[in-house]
Amino acid sequence: MSIQPRTPTLLNEMLDADYAWRKQELSFFKSLIPKESSTAQKTLIRAGVVLLYAHWEGFIKETANTYYKFLTYQEHITNEYQNNIIAILLKSGLNDIVDNKRDSKEIKLIENILNQLNNKVNFPNIAPIKTSNLNYHVFEDVCALTHIEINQLELPERIVEDLLEQRNTIAHGHFLKVSFEDFENIYKKIIDVLYKFKNEV
Repeated sequence: MSIQPRTPTLLNEMLDADYAWRKQELSFFKSLIPKESSTAQKTLIRAGVVLLYAHWEGFIKETANTYYKFLTYQEHITNEYQNNIIAILLKSGLNDIVDNKRDSKEIKLIENILNQLNNKVNFPNIAPIKTSNLNYHVFEDVCALTHIEINQLELPERIVEDLLEQRNTIAHGHFLKVSFEDFENIYKKIIDVLYKFKNEV
């Protein structure tokens, strides 16, 4: 049976372990890239871009959803949580209100939402955090859902957009030359942000 994030200690252990293997793999791969320009360097940098993006998206999604699982094990009523969690819990009901054109049903939905605020939390089985094509704006949403102030992570929007654009170009089979300096700059920033994101969660 796999470990579940039932306590803050287990949550931290899971996040630390997930970060550690990813950092180790990325560090090892980066060490293979020659610093001198060559065919080997160009090839490994292209592969490195795809691997770096995979860990960027994978770690953010895994961390956010592990945190979400942690919340499902806590014994709290809805209104004891911060607004970002309440928004997740009430999202389906709020969407129903927006889509509904009948006042009587809207009133009933609002009553159900208000009643739910005083009930023990019933988290949806499927985690709400989606990270496909993890650009800066999607990352902003993930930070909002996990109650993280994105400015504290010191992540320039251009870094994320460059990584995503490079990854998409390469992964779709197109040639793209990325300099060692550009790759190293993005690599260092992404590793730093993953570490900060883990600690904030």
